[in-house]
Amino acid sequence: MLHIIIKDLKLFINDKKGLFMYLLLPIALITIFVLAYSNMGGSYDPIKLVIVDEDKSYESTSLIMKIDSLSSLDLIKTSRDSAEMLVRSGKISAALYINNNLLDSILNGKTAFELLYDESNEFECGIIKQIITPKIHRFAAKCKIKKQLSDSFFADKSTIHEMVGKGVDNQVQSSQIGLTNIITYQGISGGNMLGQVGLVQGIAGTAVLMLLFGVRSIGSQIIEEKEDNTFRRTIFSTLSPDIYLLGKLSSSLLVALAQISVMFIFSAIVFNFDLFYNFPALILVTFFTAFSCASFSILIGVLVSSRNQLQSISTIVILTMSAIGGSMVPFFIMPAIMKKMAVASINYWSIQGYYDIYLRNYSVIEIMPRIYIMALISIMCLTLSWVFFKKRYLKLLTY
Repeated sequence: MLHIIIKDLKLFINDKKGLFMYLLLPIALITIFVLAYSNMGGSYDPIKLVIVDEDKSYESTSLIMKIDSLSSLDLIKTSRDSAEMLVRSGKISAALYINNNLLDSILNGKTAFELLYDESNEFECGIIKQIITPKIHRFAAKCKIKKQLSDSFFADKSTIHEMVGKGVDNQVQSSQIGLTNIITYQGISGGNMLGQVGLVQGIAGTAVLMLLFGVRSIGSQIIEEKEDNTFRRTIFSTLSPDIYLLGKLSSSLLVALAQISVMFIFSAIVFNFDLFYNFPALILVTFFTAFSCASFSILIGVLVSSRNQLQSISTIVILTMSAIGGSMVPFFIMPAIMKKMAVASINYWSIQGYYDIYLRNYSVIEIMPRIYIMALISIMCLTLSWVFFKKRYLKLLTY
């Protein structure tokens, strides 16, 4: 097996122009994507917002109904503990807490609302803040003005309720009531890349995209060896088919690890990307990203029948996976249908793994679900590779 690995690596290194592009293109794309993602665009689907009503009063219910009427938000009602778990896990971008004694807090200038948000998804969180903050301020202003108008009348409170209501809307816009402390914002992020979502997205998204294209060359060697009869001579040299495939996988994995190392070192030098933050978790995600890409390259090499097929089919599949998986367009600004499709790609699990490390401060244990999925994808690719390898290649030995 060792001589297969050495041969493949020599062929890879001897192609000077190909090697140059192999290293230069990822660096160029990382630079472009990091700059492009520094300012991200708009979202199209309703954003999910968890809401926790701890006051359960007439006022809080009215506010929830007003927020729920907004087409840009999709409200989910739950408890405080469940809301925090949803935000902390990255499943929901933000949670709005309506605290106890809502009306008294508003009238006395205390914190009546808390917004807990996921700092790794600052784009959606920014939209949520822009949508709900004016609503909350307007609601609080109405509550204060109603109180002031009610206190200014000496008549029976029950007879002036309608008069108060009519006067509120006219005074809200011109009111100078201080509402500075009415709502507090608390972000959940222990990572060292706070405010640098674009940097993590640009590096992680480009890394897995270029790995998929980079290791494709190892898959192409399988086609070439079949066409020039090198495969038959290799197998007849007392080398089992299992060892042959394992050698190809090892070559592909080494190439992938070398490429991603170059990309990360470049990012560390140019963009101050911290390679040693939560290093064990980074090693795990990086290794299984490379492993799943290497396994995919073997599967493509076994499935196709010619070099032209390899170029066209692999390009279409890789670009499609990268598009739906978040390498080209950040996952959180995709439409709902694409978010469902994304889980079928290597890109999605890899990028979310890097998000977990740098933006959610996940430990090694907490990132293991991502690792399991990438390992499962690798096993599936290798299993299918072996099945098709037996059907399409071993029959060549009988000729």
